[in-house]
Amino acid sequence: METLNLQKPIEIQRAVNCLWASLAIGLIRPFMDWQHIQQISSQTSAAFTLFVSLAVIAVVAWLIYKISKRKNWARITYLVPTLLGSVPYVPMLVTEFKRSPFIGGLSVLQLSLQIFALWLLFTKPGSTWFKQANVAA
Repeated sequence: METLNLQKPIEIQRAVNCLWASLAIGLIRPFMDWQHIQQISSQTSAAFTLFVSLAVIAVVAWLIYKISKRKNWARITYLVPTLLGSVPYVPMLVTEFKRSPFIGGLSVLQLSLQIFALWLLFTKPGSTWFKQANVAA
């Protein structure tokens, strides 16, 4: 019988750090692309745009926190919107790189951090650590 590993593997800590870094990039990137944000916001109210942005940031931060606390459902929940969001990603990147190579590079870095983190979370030893939490419960 396999013994339960209660200690967080370094891969999980790396994954969580990558997710926090990705969130931080997501927080600063709009300020670096402010003109474009204003153009988009002109089609909706600024208050609505701010509310939606803050709500998304709060949910993502909460999921990252829950992932770090070994909640398997949070790991899966984070995966789903990341996969769905990657579908329109390439066309968005093309327009970002046309506007600003720096902003486009930040977007690539942000997605790379998310993909690497998910890889760490869904491969061994990360995946085993989450499965052991279900066995221990």
